[in-house]
Amino acid sequence: MSLEDPSDREKRIMRRVSRFHQNNDEATNPQPAPRIKVSKKDYGDNPLESTEQCKLASYLDRLNVLWNHCPNERKTSPIQGARMNRQGRKKGYPDAMVYDLAPENNRPTAIELKRKKGGRLSPEQREWLKRLKALEWNTHVAHGADDAINYLRKLGYK
Repeated sequence: MSLEDPSDREKRIMRRVSRFHQNNDEATNPQPAPRIKVSKKDYGDNPLESTEQCKLASYLDRLNVLWNHCPNERKTSPIQGARMNRQGRKKGYPDAMVYDLAPENNRPTAIELKRKKGGRLSPEQREWLKRLKALEWNTHVAHGADDAINYLRKLGYK
């Protein structure tokens, strides 16, 4: 097979490559930006608590502090729920526990995150925050991730 006389197979391959580049050239055929799937409840100025939790998690990770979120809110089967309860799952556990001491007062921090608008504390959540405060933790009920981040900044986390 010589370079001047390509076979039919090579011609087909070259046509396909050419077509691919014509269809995927951004200068001549711009593609729309990919859409991020978001729940309809997340539109507007009152995102879901899970969306706010992701934003707070990202901020805490950037700070490189020791912290965690215990995903107690997930739906499970009755059998799995009973197993998790036997393993120590507790109702009302705060959404974000920051174990690194706050620079302003040398105390760890517990944050209960709620949506920007709405969201009430359960009796179990109130009890957790009350008991942690008695143990000299910083506690805060944040309405949205921005509120939580502002609180953390006041405590000197930067």
